[in-house]
Amino acid sequence: MTFQQTAVASAVQRLRDLYPKHHWTWTLLAEPQNAVLGDINVILAQWYNQRRNPNWVHIIVGLACLEALPMSDLLGNYDVLLITSGGSDRLMRDRQRCPTFLSTTPYAQSGAVVCSLLNVLNWTTVFVGLDSQVKTSYHQFSFNQITNKLVGCGVTFTATTAPFSTGSSISRILMEFNRKSRVFLYFGEPPGLRNLLIAAAESEMTHGDHVYLAICQLNIARYGIFTWQQHD
Repeated sequence: MTFQQTAVASAVQRLRDLYPKHHWTWTLLAEPQNAVLGDINVILAQWYNQRRNPNWVHIIVGLACLEALPMSDLLGNYDVLLITSGGSDRLMRDRQRCPTFLSTTPYAQSGAVVCSLLNVLNWTTVFVGLDSQVKTSYHQFSFNQITNKLVGCGVTFTATTAPFSTGSSISRILMEFNRKSRVFLYFGEPPGLRNLLIAAAESEMTHGDHVYLAICQLNIARYGIFTWQQHD
């Protein structure tokens, strides 16, 4: 909310100046820190059903991330146009599921980006690790999105879930990784990445024959400052 409020207020004022015949309002809806889709659905439904005026709510324009699909599910039932600038979903191409959903997102989804990178480098086999100790739902979400995409882009992968952040089981996982691939794709908290790299160094798996990739959404405290360095 801190990052978005000023930008949204400025954008709404700009729309009022450009389209004075339209009535533009804006509302910030806060969600829990570790919100899941069920929480988002409830928040959206409460706002729309309690505060909406069906005589003037015809278009909703906004930022979106995980909220994009729940917003579309709700607004599609009321025939309200939804335009998002920061979120999309592959299901939006299904006009029966998302009849009123449009996105101006200028970048590809994470799965497409990872597949493109792997294909360009001709890396056809990948080992994927998900930290079971994650504090936010983003890592699980990205894991699901990207592994689903790998199936269709010519990349064979082996996936495992383990408590990387606590450091247990990593040696065993590295042995399996070494048998099956040379590219490790990590989803999880920064301490888990640090533990993985320390164990890899101790196993002499950081001399150039192996590659370690990690998915980082935002380098802020909520997601963990994403670095393996602690200067110790």
